[in-house]
Amino acid sequence: MEKELIEKVFQEKGIELNEGQDYLDKFKSDKALEFAVIKISGDCLQKEESKKAIVEDLWFLSNNGLYPIVMHGAGKIIDKKMKENGLSIEKINGLRKTDKKTLELVIQISNKINSEFVEALKNDNDVAVGISGEKVFEALPLENETYGFVGKVGNVFLEEIEKTVFEKKVPIITSIGFNENQFYNINADEAANHLVNSLKPHKFILLTTSGGVLDKKNNIISDLNLDSMKKMIEAEEVTEGMKLKLENVMKLLEEMPKEFTIQITSPKKLINELFSRKGSGTLCQK
Repeated sequence: MEKELIEKVFQEKGIELNEGQDYLDKFKSDKALEFAVIKISGDCLQKEESKKAIVEDLWFLSNNGLYPIVMHGAGKIIDKKMKENGLSIEKINGLRKTDKKTLELVIQISNKINSEFVEALKNDNDVAVGISGEKVFEALPLENETYGFVGKVGNVFLEEIEKTVFEKKVPIITSIGFNENQFYNINADEAANHLVNSLKPHKFILLTTSGGVLDKKNNIISDLNLDSMKKMIEAEEVTEGMKLKLENVMKLLEEMPKEFTIQITSPKKLINELFSRKGSGTLCQK
């Protein structure tokens, strides 16, 4: 990408030019698979303004030789379709109880969202490749059979991701797992955690429409550590999806080096988070 276009993007985002260029040079000099894992909530892809912002930023990254590993969820879209199909929605500790009919719908919607997102990323060339999660995640059934076809990640297979990045494309991955002729519904935040553990990227960013973790007054909390997250969960200040998200954040932070951080931010702030020290949203650390 021409220098003038890079500077234009940084200026529009309020990023200091030298700082942004320093980050860009650093990321381009490192191993391609160590750049970033980005997990996008399904709600972000349902809202056109958010989806457009993500598409534009992924164009910018790929045109500069950077190919983040992208995971996406589908939760609220699945809720909507289940209601339309007369299926009951039941969640236990934030996880969707998944019978056979629900699993079929989850797979159908996840694949549809994936293909539509990949199509939206097409410009003059194919920027991204959709990857069904069953090619990446070996799933193990949960011990509690009440959940039905909900799985946890057993192993991560990176071959499809490596192939896509080496072809200079952005991999877009669903959170469906597979094992012994059976598909499983896997929580997208948990699946993203396992990708991070396998790839050890410089950046792990969670994109949400809320733009971060909210306090009781619906203001974004700028930073959280393990203790403060635990207290929020115990006080039931976060529930359902965000509760499960923070539990996954805590689990990953405990497994990663002390200096590792996780950023929960909005789709419009992705480039800022990658190319400036002044982040946005909620910074999560040990």
